[in-house]
Amino acid sequence: MLYGFSEYMRASEPGMIGNVRIKNRIAMAPMISNIANPDGSTNNNHIAYLEERAKGGAGLIITEYTYVDDRNSRGSWNEMGAYRKDFVPKFRRLTDRIHMHGTKIFMQLVHAGGKAGREMNRMEPMAPSSVDFMGYTPREMSARDIEQLIEDYTKAAEIAKNSRFDGIELHGAHGYLIQEFLSPA
Repeated sequence: MLYGFSEYMRASEPGMIGNVRIKNRIAMAPMISNIANPDGSTNNNHIAYLEERAKGGAGLIITEYTYVDDRNSRGSWNEMGAYRKDFVPKFRRLTDRIHMHGTKIFMQLVHAGGKAGREMNRMEPMAPSSVDFMGYTPREMSARDIEQLIEDYTKAAEIAKNSRFDGIELHGAHGYLIQEFLSPA
């Protein structure tokens, strides 16, 4: 049984994720919108898009995958990014608007790893191993790259906290960096 959930749960009943109380069991899964600003910050259209889901009754919204550095972690154009502290005021506008509807919001953090877009990042993609990945062989990560990545995730989590997000989710699927570390390939 999941924490806070019973076999008789109803979508309208509140639930808990850790110590965060969610008003109901309706969650918006993270889906890329490609409407954040080119630098990764949010904007009025992006905020309005997510706020409509809160107005519609979602108890939890999980943002689209949000890249953790401006070097080589981005996977899509106009994807959210949590790598600059000066984004906090814009992110607070987002979280404040979501919270106005009694909805919680989590920021999903990602590094695209070997799937990072070569044309949209300043540096070449990197992965735990330098093996062919969908027709491209990314650079193998060094120990320093791994240390930097831990710092990047920490900084992104601090940005989410300072922006009043209620939690974070680490994207560990779809062949992105965390899954690349877990994959036997």
